[in-house]
Amino acid sequence: MTETAGSPTGKTCGFSTGFEPWAATGTGGNIAVNTGGDLLTGDLDFTVDYNTPDVSVNNGANLTLNVGGNLTTTQGGVEMIIYTPIAGTLTNGGNLSLSVGGDLNTAKGGNVNLTVVNTISTSVPTGANLFASIGGDLNANAVNAQIENDLSGGIGTGGNLTFNVSGDLNASSLLVQLSNSAGGHIANGGDITFHVGGDLTVAGDANFLLLNGGGTIGGNVAVTLSAVNVSANSLTAEIDNSNGVIGSSATINSNISGNVNVTNDVTFEILGSSETTPVEAININGGTYDIGG
Repeated sequence: MTETAGSPTGKTCGFSTGFEPWAATGTGGNIAVNTGGDLLTGDLDFTVDYNTPDVSVNNGANLTLNVGGNLTTTQGGVEMIIYTPIAGTLTNGGNLSLSVGGDLNTAKGGNVNLTVVNTISTSVPTGANLFASIGGDLNANAVNAQIENDLSGGIGTGGNLTFNVSGDLNASSLLVQLSNSAGGHIANGGDITFHVGGDLTVAGDANFLLLNGGGTIGGNVAVTLSAVNVSANSLTAEIDNSNGVIGSSATINSNISGNVNVTNDVTFEILGSSETTPVEAININGGTYDIGG
């Protein structure tokens, strides 16, 4: 399904697509919404739902929102979620993409939730990526970006989470998480890259988590955070490889050019043994840290 919008205003904007059990599709089952100018709406709720057994998709199940100008909600937030088939195969797809050319501003209390769910023995040879790009500032309540590849979810090439904000990001809380636990498997991918061109300001906790407890990642994996200044109640960047396997290196990169002001604790850590994580590195590049915890 493809939807194209001009500059709609006012009420809730929502689309969903999915298939009944035992269905199959070749190419398609996508949601794509494009507007060349500004998008003003009450809230946004887009869902691609194949969350049922015995469904197979060759190429599709993608969710895309492109806004050329500013994206503003007046009543709620922005919700985008993909559920891939349960115990099925999605040969190529399951990618979530949000692109805003200008600012993204939600209503008071409005959250930004971006999620890709690929669990329960689902196989995605290529895909299951999450990409967000904001050309200006991002102002919201909670900001959550997550890929869930737990419970024997399998990704061949993909499972990467990339979030770019060209301006400032202001939020009450921030969670950027890739979970590959409980038998999850990623052959090539699993990186988290989070870049803010200006200041990152979070009233509560800012968490950047790669969870691989009981999972397997075949190659290199990295969690990278970049910003000018950072202010938060707490700041955590973690790779948890407890009882998991990472085939090559695990790296945390913090690239802060200005000041880091944190009320409580700053935690950068890689958990796991040398047998299951051959190479570990935590790189703190620049920044002046003022930590209260």
